[in-house]
Amino acid sequence: MTPVLNRVREPHVKQVVSVLLQVLTTVALSMNHLNMGVSVAFSGAFTEQISSPDEHLQLTQSEVSWISSITSIGNIVGYLMSSYLNPMFGAIRLCQLGAPVMVAGHMLVAFGSNFWMLFLGRLLQGLVYGVSGGATDMHIGEISSPKLRGFLTASMLTIAMVGITLSYLSGWLQGWRHMSLVMGVTPVVIMFTITLILPRSPRWLITKGHPVEEAKRSLRFYFGRDYDVDKEVKQIQESLGDKHKHNASFFHILGLLRHRHNLIPFLLILALYFFMVFSGGFTTTTFAPVIFKDVGGFSNPYMGSILVGVVRSIAAIICSIIMNKLHRRTLLVVNATVGGIGCLVTGCFFYYQEQLGEYAWVSLISILTIVFFFSLGVATLKNVLFSELLPNSIRSQFAGLCLTWFGTTNFI
Repeated sequence: MTPVLNRVREPHVKQVVSVLLQVLTTVALSMNHLNMGVSVAFSGAFTEQISSPDEHLQLTQSEVSWISSITSIGNIVGYLMSSYLNPMFGAIRLCQLGAPVMVAGHMLVAFGSNFWMLFLGRLLQGLVYGVSGGATDMHIGEISSPKLRGFLTASMLTIAMVGITLSYLSGWLQGWRHMSLVMGVTPVVIMFTITLILPRSPRWLITKGHPVEEAKRSLRFYFGRDYDVDKEVKQIQESLGDKHKHNASFFHILGLLRHRHNLIPFLLILALYFFMVFSGGFTTTTFAPVIFKDVGGFSNPYMGSILVGVVRSIAAIICSIIMNKLHRRTLLVVNATVGGIGCLVTGCFFYYQEQLGEYAWVSLISILTIVFFFSLGVATLKNVLFSELLPNSIRSQFAGLCLTWFGTTNFI
């Protein structure tokens, strides 16, 4: 009986190992998004704390605004660069090359003694995330099993939300400098260390004309030795098409948009990013301490901010669990409907704040409604749809353009 049991158990053990390796890869590359979460939380904590009488660094209101928003400019430049660098290096190498620059950015902010040091540090943070953020999303979509893809992609946002929550807690207890030093540098070190053992994605290897055997080794690493690597390699090659070029020019790739099956997904992704930015959830999360300083019924604005992070984390977890049971469109419609009502109520409360001052709990509920359904819908689904909608032939090149659009609308 023992040999029979061993033969039965062996496939299950291999399956568990492959799942664990996909999860480990997701956790490592999610440190990029956690770092973005730290940057988002920093804007709120810094804006709220810099006006304190105890703050030694004196900045004008305009300088504070630039420090808070300059990461979006860095994102835009980074997203444009990623259109060239991602096809050239792949997600794993981009994370490794960007790690020292990201650490330098956080160190400049943590120890900065003037406006320009903070400005440069925040710019570097935005630049690095812009270069590698979209590439990591694509990498996870390419190396995850179909049954796990939705969960793993959504979990990256969950980790980012955890980063926002912990950053607000760190900023509240120890200040914005400590937040940038500890919450900023630690995830980068974790990411860099784990990526040293990770192979590049098989799709990227085939795209760049690497030996097929190297792509097969990558497939075996992520999916197990019993995985049908020959079939998967053939499917990747077929999805790229006979006219695919390993070093195609930008104008050649741009010409692919003449085809409807490329143009429609590209436009859908642009629309998705536009509605995500202007849906209220992104801005509410970024400036939560400033918002809760005026409304929400909290004497300590960070309590409301931490609550926002917790609510978004819970919503992202729920979304990752139910997304394979519901249509993507259903979640987006629910997000749009309920979140829209929350935005309307919050806007009315701000406009009639003096008359409605006794009903601060209403604004609190409406703000939490916005961020909950934001994370349940478009904020989580955007990464999943990014991997599912954009065809292989244009994904790595047009990812940068899609994210540049996101950075531009976010800065506006």
